[in-house]
Amino acid sequence: DEGQFIAPAKFLGIASESGLLPRLDYSVIEKAMRQQCLWEESGITTGLSINVTAPTLEQADFKQRIEELIHLTGANPHRLIFEIVETDAISNMSTAHDLLNHFKSIGAKIAFDDFGIGFTSFEYVRDLPVDYIKIDQSFIRFIHEREQDRVLVKSMVEMSHSLGKKVIVEGVENRAALDIVKDMGVEYVQGYYVCRPMPISALDLSLHLRQ
Repeated sequence: DEGQFIAPAKFLGIASESGLLPRLDYSVIEKAMRQQCLWEESGITTGLSINVTAPTLEQADFKQRIEELIHLTGANPHRLIFEIVETDAISNMSTAHDLLNHFKSIGAKIAFDDFGIGFTSFEYVRDLPVDYIKIDQSFIRFIHEREQDRVLVKSMVEMSHSLGKKVIVEGVENRAALDIVKDMGVEYVQGYYVCRPMPISALDLSLHLRQ
């Protein structure tokens, strides 16, 4: 209905089946870049993460489109973090190397999203120019109850740090989980316990109040 928020899970499947993901991605990327530019003009220097789907990454003119959007919007690429699902990146390593190195060359950072669910070897993490590892929420949901999950997450955090990557933990939805991952030394957390999704107007106000 008009005026209501719709969760991505409800429309991304339809967009994928219709071949509309690249168009949707570019629209989101442009809006995100324009917002980042507005924040920077008002003195807010926070980074901004943008998800990019596999169909968009595979477009022949993807690099050119990103550069055009940066010039069009005036966004600062050094404040941009492109989030790539790990399985999308390793499905074509040569393309991944080329794209990720291009992102780095313009000053942007890279995050491996949903890490751990694809059984990725840390060899890939070592070889790709990734800045952040985002540990998938499936490992975090019951971390306060399952010793096995704590062991797995701790291993991923330690290996990521040993390779010089910062760690973002997804799916933190209670204080117990937050305390556990903080004790492991993760740099950033994401989840409903920290902050729920909000409209840009509310986020904008929150960021200005923190200045």
